[in-house]
Amino acid sequence: MEIKYIYSEHPEHDIWENLLKFTYTENIKKFLKEREFEVKDELIETISGSVSQAHEYFIISKNASLQVSPLLLYYGTTNLLYGISCLLTGELLEINNHGMKLIISPSNKEIAETGIKFQDDKTGGVSVYLKSLSSTDKSLVNTGEWTVKEILGSVVETIDDFTNLYGVENVQVVPITKVHLENEEHFRINLDILSQEKISELLKNVPNFSKNYMKPQVNYKQQMILRKKVNGKYNNQLSYTGQKFLSAGYENHNNIVLPYYLYFFIILYAFGTLCRYHPELWNPFVQRDTTGEKNLVEKIIRISRRQIPNLILNLIFNKRHLYDINMYKDIDAKTYISKEEIEELIKKELNQRR
Repeated sequence: MEIKYIYSEHPEHDIWENLLKFTYTENIKKFLKEREFEVKDELIETISGSVSQAHEYFIISKNASLQVSPLLLYYGTTNLLYGISCLLTGELLEINNHGMKLIISPSNKEIAETGIKFQDDKTGGVSVYLKSLSSTDKSLVNTGEWTVKEILGSVVETIDDFTNLYGVENVQVVPITKVHLENEEHFRINLDILSQEKISELLKNVPNFSKNYMKPQVNYKQQMILRKKVNGKYNNQLSYTGQKFLSAGYENHNNIVLPYYLYFFIILYAFGTLCRYHPELWNPFVQRDTTGEKNLVEKIIRISRRQIPNLILNLIFNKRHLYDINMYKDIDAKTYISKEEIEELIKKELNQRR
C-alpha cells in the first residue's frame, strides 16, 4: 500500500476533516459512481449519518472519564465501521448484534483476563466488518474463547507497557525497523523487549513468512536481521507513528491474523461492555487499581481515538496516511555506521579468519 506522508500539528482534527467529507451527499454519490455502485438515497443517508454520529461520539469521548469513554469510543467506532463498510461495498449491510459476548469469571484478577467469544458469522457486527473491509476468508466464529489480554498483545504501540504488566507470553506482534544499506535493505529487530526465542516463535506464525523472508540471522549487536527473498514481498504493517511491525497469527485460534483496526474494535467492545453492564467490576478498577493496568487501559483509549479513524481513512483510499510532526524513520546505514563500528566489524572478521 502506498504511503502518503502528511505534516500535521493536529492529526486527529485533520483525519476527521477528511472522513467528514463522506457526510456530504454529493461526495458520497461521486465515490459510489466511480466504483459503479448503484446510488440509492437510503444508502447515502446511512453512510452520511453513520460517519456524522461516529464523529460526535469520538469528540465527546475526548472529555469523558474512563467510567464511560470506552463505551463512547465503541459506539463511535461501530458507527464509523458501519458507514464505511456500506460505502466500500455499495450495500446496506445487515447487522443484528455485536457478534461477540463477554465471559466474566469470578476468578479473574485482571481486567485483561476477561473472556471474549465470537458468534453469529452472518449478521454479527465484528464478522460483517471483517468480511466487508478485508480480503480474509477466515472466520472468528468457532475459534474458541479469547481473552482481552490476547487481543491487547497485538497492539504494537503499547508493547512496552504490555510486557511490563503481563510478560511476553501473549505478545503477538514484532516491532521492526527497515535499514537501507549500500547494496541491500533489510528489517532489523532489537532483542531488548522480546527474546530471540520468542521472536522466532512469533515469526513462524506470521503469514507467508517463510515464503517472503530468508532465515533470520543475529548480528554482532545482538539484533535479528530479516532479509527478503528475491521473489518475496514485504508484508509488514505500519502504525500511525510510522513504526513498522509484523503481526503473528494466534496458534490457539486457527492461526488467524485480524486487520489492525479490529483489534481496537474488540478491545473497545470489551471495555465498553464492562463499564456499561458490569459497573461492579469496572468502578473499583477505575477507582482503586493498584497494579498499573489502568494506565494501560487509558493509553489504549487514547491510541484508539487517534488510530482508528486513521486506519479507516487508509481503507477508503487504499493508501497509508501518516499524519505527524515526528515519525519513526527507516535507518540509512550509510550514515548510521560509525568509524568505530566499522573498525570493530573488520577486527571481528579478521579474528574469524584466523
